[in-house]
Amino acid sequence: MTRLIFLLMIVLLSGPAVSAEAEPIGRLFFRAAERAQFDQLRNDNALENARAGRPAQTEKFSLNGLVRRSGGKTTAWVNQMPQRENEKQEVTVLKSPARSPFIPLKLPSGKQVRLKPGQTFDTLSGKVREGYETPVPPLPAEDSK
Repeated sequence: MTRLIFLLMIVLLSGPAVSAEAEPIGRLFFRAAERAQFDQLRNDNALENARAGRPAQTEKFSLNGLVRRSGGKTTAWVNQMPQRENEKQEVTVLKSPARSPFIPLKLPSGKQVRLKPGQTFDTLSGKVREGYETPVPPLPAEDSK
């Protein structure tokens, strides 16, 4: 058995060497120039919002996931970003009972909502939508004759 492991290690180590000319992996799917362009656009948008006095606000808040630690704080993923319990972030995760399926969230506007994982709260309509529901687009306004 040890001979087999030894032989496998020799074969693996003596395999073809990786070319030094290969492009480094970096970020997935994007070349360096594309990443720089995306970063510049992101920074320009943030700067423009700051100059106009507009905070970067979201109209919809989705509770994507939840981790409750037995001896610690809860972490909730809101709009794909981890938010830890009682930490000052864009969305504050408030304390909830251990067995409750709902997580109370305090939004940047100060409004508090209770969501279950998979639900989305729309600040414009004030409604909670389930993850399996597809949003219904508004009907086009009919012209009065």
